Amino acid sequence: MIKATFHGKKVLFFLLIFFLSISFSRDNKLNVIFDTDMSTDVDDVGAQALLSHFADAGLIRLLAMGNSSSLTVGGAVIDAVNHYYGRPDIPIGVWKGKILTNESSYSYFVADAFEHDVSATAADVPNTVGLYRKALAEAPDSSVIFVTVGFKGNMVSLLDSYGDDISPLTGMQLVQKKVKGYYDMAGVYLSGHSWNFWNDPQATQELLSRWPTKMVFVGDDVGLSIITGKPLYNDALVAQNPVALAYRKHVSYPHGRCSWDPITAYIGVLGLDPYFWLSERGCNTANSSGDNTFIVGQDCDHYFVKYDNRDDAKIVNTLDSIMLLPPTAVKNDGTWPPLPDECYATGGAAYELDPACTVSGNTCTPASTGEVCVVRDNHCYVKNNSVTCSCTADTCITDLGSPIVLIEKGLLPEVRMLNGKVNINYSLKKSAQVQVDVFDASGRLTAALYNGHQAVGQQNEIWDGNDMNGRTAPRGVYLARIKVNGSLNTVKFTRF
Repeated sequence: MIKATFHGKKVLFFLLIFFLSISFSRDNKLNVIFDTDMSTDVDDVGAQALLSHFADAGLIRLLAMGNSSSLTVGGAVIDAVNHYYGRPDIPIGVWKGKILTNESSYSYFVADAFEHDVSATAADVPNTVGLYRKALAEAPDSSVIFVTVGFKGNMVSLLDSYGDDISPLTGMQLVQKKVKGYYDMAGVYLSGHSWNFWNDPQATQELLSRWPTKMVFVGDDVGLSIITGKPLYNDALVAQNPVALAYRKHVSYPHGRCSWDPITAYIGVLGLDPYFWLSERGCNTANSSGDNTFIVGQDCDHYFVKYDNRDDAKIVNTLDSIMLLPPTAVKNDGTWPPLPDECYATGGAAYELDPACTVSGNTCTPASTGEVCVVRDNHCYVKNNSVTCSCTADTCITDLGSPIVLIEKGLLPEVRMLNGKVNINYSLKKSAQVQVDVFDASGRLTAALYNGHQAVGQQNEIWDGNDMNGRTAPRGVYLARIKVNGSLNTVKFTRF
């Protein structure tokens, strides 16, 4: 046992996502249908992970998911990821048409290793048409977006569908009535040859010429230089996380993977700012080989995303941070995932969990020069012998000396959005001198929220998103630091 006076930080593992630029109420969530060719590439899994965490954050409601490839085990992979994130009841459909690509380097590993209810043969899985019709029919008008990162057959089949016992409306009418946006990973701009278009060129031509709502395309060039997934390669994470296993088994290992599909999910839910912008309005067209050409100025409601590669590192950090989040959805039995150990003892020294320290595989990089860190269970611990750490073998539990106590389920502090502002809630078990600040990822003070004496009980501090000069702070990773009678309590989060 290592015993000393506690002067360290009370650190949480969870990276809390909340959104300053978008405010959703419980009754105004964005409804999302995710259509993916879960087969050859692994960034589809990354996009599904992002959408799962956006749902955790209360931004979206996931109505349905579909596989647009012919890989029969693809539906089982989608279901396994949904099980992992605590959403085993999301309806899943599969493509039942002509044979498209059906190869994968990771899908069978994921289906074999993780729980799923959907058959790996897809024999008992419905096609997507009825599934999407039902999801649309039950949704409020103009409340649904499609995030599509695969082939176009499912979408054309939806448009072609007739009225039935689900709805008297045709597929075209349902889309016109219920869908507010369509975000698609496909194409080269202004023209070129793209995987998601040329695999089914007839469906591509049909979709581009007939889809009745605004369409936003993320082209092959966007995401090509944004390489994510490397932090998921950690052995401990691979053993428990289907997203990590998929990235580890994909042919791109150990180099990470281009982020086409995660960026499409990101833009569909969070919007373009501050990294991306839209082209002028125009028409996206395709020839009989699936090659596309975007004609600027034509009278279609089509746009493609533009990006200049200047923010690669920032976007990689944002996407990887989200994908590394553990599931926070309530499990079927009502339990929440446990927090990691607050401290770790080895070799006669104590190490403290530190969210400002970064992990890549089995290597850690501390936030401050001169600090010593170790990686344990994909978490970074920084050497701090002033931490009171009670250890039995490899199990260490911090003896909390701070007067701060965490509230809400799963020992998470409560962070909520109210009118676009960040609310940081915590509770004191005795009166104390308290200082609450927000720092950026480099350690610079961004906002000073409170400095004074607070009484026992629940407290609330609000960050309006502005820096010390009154300017809107950029998106990225931040640290909320609550200093209680000299004891630091830090939470890392990503501001979008």
